[in-house]
Amino acid sequence: MADIKSLFIAGFLLWATIGRNLAKECTEANGRDLVIAIDTTGSMHNTLEAVKAKCAELVEIACVTPSSPRRYILTPFDDPDWGPAIPYTDPRQFLQALDALTPEGGGDDPERCLEAVDAASDEAGEGAVIHVFTDNPTKKPSNISASALRAKLNKRQQAVRFTIPNPSIRESDVPDYVLLTVGDGALYITEPDMASIQTALFEIDNQDTVILQGPEKSDTASKIITVAVDAGMRMIELVLTDDRHLPSANFNPPTRSRTDPPVAQVVATTVNTKVYRVLNPVPGEWTISVQGTAPGWEAKINGQSTLDFIYAMGQMTSSGFLTHHGSSSSGDIATIQLTPSCDRCVVNSVSLIGSDGVVFGRPLVSFHPATKAYYANFTVPSELFLVQIRGRDKEGNVFERVHRTAVLPSSLRLEATRGGESPEPVAPGDSRRISYTIVNHGNSATFERTISGNAHVAAVSPSSVHVSTGERVTGYVEVIVPRTAVPGSTIEILLLISAPATGATSSLRKVITVADSGPTCKVTFSNLAEVCWNVGRDPVACRDQRYRVQVTFADQEMGLRTIRLVRDHWVGLATWSLPNDVAHISSETVSGIATGNCCTKGMKFVATNAKGETTECSVRR
Repeated sequence: MADIKSLFIAGFLLWATIGRNLAKECTEANGRDLVIAIDTTGSMHNTLEAVKAKCAELVEIACVTPSSPRRYILTPFDDPDWGPAIPYTDPRQFLQALDALTPEGGGDDPERCLEAVDAASDEAGEGAVIHVFTDNPTKKPSNISASALRAKLNKRQQAVRFTIPNPSIRESDVPDYVLLTVGDGALYITEPDMASIQTALFEIDNQDTVILQGPEKSDTASKIITVAVDAGMRMIELVLTDDRHLPSANFNPPTRSRTDPPVAQVVATTVNTKVYRVLNPVPGEWTISVQGTAPGWEAKINGQSTLDFIYAMGQMTSSGFLTHHGSSSSGDIATIQLTPSCDRCVVNSVSLIGSDGVVFGRPLVSFHPATKAYYANFTVPSELFLVQIRGRDKEGNVFERVHRTAVLPSSLRLEATRGGESPEPVAPGDSRRISYTIVNHGNSATFERTISGNAHVAAVSPSSVHVSTGERVTGYVEVIVPRTAVPGSTIEILLLISAPATGATSSLRKVITVADSGPTCKVTFSNLAEVCWNVGRDPVACRDQRYRVQVTFADQEMGLRTIRLVRDHWVGLATWSLPNDVAHISSETVSGIATGNCCTKGMKFVATNAKGETTECSVRR
């Protein structure tokens, strides 16, 4: 163990140096937030000063990257407290706050780490890397589950990296930390001597950091890895991890002779991690020979390049590509939209890769000139996966990239309920009921609803939703179209269902057309969906099941003249409280109640005003 006093002095001198020179050395502050979460319990008293010194190195490195952090966020935690997550725009103020931290409290080992990461995630912007320093697992029970936190990090494209200055801790002891970092290539540093951990392990991810391959576990002791290096690559980096015995690696570039010196240097080594780096690599196909003593080691290849891509999950509709708000559900047919960050780049293939390197699928890719994006349809896997693309840059060099954010499919499905709502336009000031069904294939949970859009929420039923495993639960949301809405325009409503305890999310998007002037027809109540959803066309089975519909017709300007009920039937019956043809109505508003049996598909109602303008509304299953 390094002498803590000497580490403290080194750290103090480093802070003093940074404090004098930081303002003029920092590049333009427009990069991702730099986030530090530090365990300050009593068990950290032997290493806290060394951690501070290492964090000061992190700040110094981040400050001079091509895009230095926009903010520096500090989140201390202990037991029973955590946070707050405090942002600083001046790195010197951040270092002063860091210097003021002292170890105290704790005493029962596990700490409030998950809560601290959650608070840091809420404060930090998209794409931030949260560096966590703790010497113990998380407290149980925690106020937030690791799976729910993983879903939040995925949505915000944030990554977490753990440094654990405790030689007795292994990944098997901290399963929550493992879950939080799947797909982000986290480095589990268990070396107790913080001074021996090289700076390279803590380099803040900036806009130019890309992932070429992995992380992937090897099923053999030794392996040849082939990697495509494009002309824009300024650096490639191989990160090897193994809890038992670290393998070694030899790099073979496309144009290397036997007399050339080694092209790769080991820039960092810890108990379970080794990092090789090649600067200014020659474009072309590289081979990396990795020699280990047993299967199970993990490899990840990073790089530094401006060539990367972004993606979005959603569905291709007649109106174009619609992005999913929330996780895609396992088994869904989804579309992925891929946009490379370079001109004249061509994407040739896309792969869906599991956390263990297993390929779930390679869907066909098509290019749409109008959006300058690539699209691929695929069936959403049941496990967490990463998106990998291969293609060629404008010079014809092959490139490959893996997106840093993993996709965690949801076990929850939110779908529109057939029947119970009308597809017809809605007049300004009137309401529309949106019926839905929640199908839960995951663990039992209580679900929260978030409703967004440019309409007012009038009613929600039921008020809270608890869905057991395998259960289907129906409900509805009633929204009011603003009186200021322009006739002929559309209003979009987004319903998001989420379970904070499990991280499962699903969404439903509805578009409402604002009605033009003229008569209006609105279904104010219908139990067609609830009564008839499982009844088939058998006239014997369906004739005794009856449903009820309430309809309101209005024309405040011209007045109503005729109203008709049209049965949308197979062999069923439909009646209502008004005559089938009501003529010469002088009132501006009329309401009626219709009943039918489940042998009908539904009902359609037609109203006409004094000018002969008509409108209709309907219920169907």
